[in-house]
Amino acid sequence: MKPYDSNQVSLIIGPINVDSGRAKGPFVRVENVSDDFGDDVGADGEVVRFKTNDDRATVTVILMQSSATNQAFSALRNADKLAPNGAGVVPFMLKDNNSDTMLLEGKDCWIKKAPNVERGAEPGTVEWTFMVASVVRNEAGY
Repeated sequence: MKPYDSNQVSLIIGPINVDSGRAKGPFVRVENVSDDFGDDVGADGEVVRFKTNDDRATVTVILMQSSATNQAFSALRNADKLAPNGAGVVPFMLKDNNSDTMLLEGKDCWIKKAPNVERGAEPGTVEWTFMVASVVRNEAGY
């Protein structure tokens, strides 16, 4: 048996430690923008494989609608949009402390777009989309 505690997952975006108000299901998702390698084929069927060198990643943070972190992200987005040359490029780190080695990080992260707004009979979630220019990944099991 291997234990898991979601409170042992550290998610830090710039000065914002996302340690409360996280969604009940998945609360963070990291997806690389491109494949590590591409390929192409010529007219005679010869295949060439090439390295894309694209380590960008989209990070989706899913928060409860009631989370105070929504206001912190909103302030970061507004500051970025209002400042000349932006002010919202910050470091990103996702560390699963349930594991000795699981760590994803990047030094240049920004809010890609504002979240969609939804309201209903029950409180829902808010999804923030970030872009990380170059993610360094070290994934591990428990």
